Amino acid sequence: MNRTKKIIIWTFVALAVLAAGYFVWTKLFSTGISIPKFIGNQTNNRQTSSTDVENTTNSSTVQLDPGKQSLAVFSRYFIEKVGSFSSDTNNLSLLEVKNLMGGQLFNQLNAELQQELKSNSQAFYGKTTKVATNEMTEYGPDTRAHFKASLNIQITKGNDQEQVQKTAEITFLKQDGDWKAVEMAVY
Repeated sequence: MNRTKKIIIWTFVALAVLAAGYFVWTKLFSTGISIPKFIGNQTNNRQTSSTDVENTTNSSTVQLDPGKQSLAVFSRYFIEKVGSFSSDTNNLSLLEVKNLMGGQLFNQLNAELQQELKSNSQAFYGKTTKVATNEMTEYGPDTRAHFKASLNIQITKGNDQEQVQKTAEITFLKQDGDWKAVEMAVY
């Protein structure tokens, strides 16, 4: 009987360790995307013969350096985060990226979001935005970057869903060493 108790206790301990490991694993990797930190002049520690990274867009090949590549990822993340919200979460997604934009842009986007939620307050309302293509149209490594993206937006009103395609343009300026979104238009 003593041996049986030990086996049972060790079984529970092993299960508890596995459950804790699973919990930690899912918490670490549940977000699906990491937000890169854009500070000042970043350096690339990789030893390669070329500092350019190949990026294929619309069947043409464009050479992007690592700074441009990470800024393009940042741009995509920002657009999708700002463009996805619902009547249940209100402006939570916008608040999550508030420190990644200038104050005037935050005020503008928040006012537009509140107006849209107010005009669709009869039932559940939500938008899910995905970037289909994202093109860098202007880049100054230490000053300014501009992107033009095509978007697929799913709009849910009550039980009805609608798919729409729109275009977004976003401008980032480097302020105190960090890239900040300062202008955004969706049309």
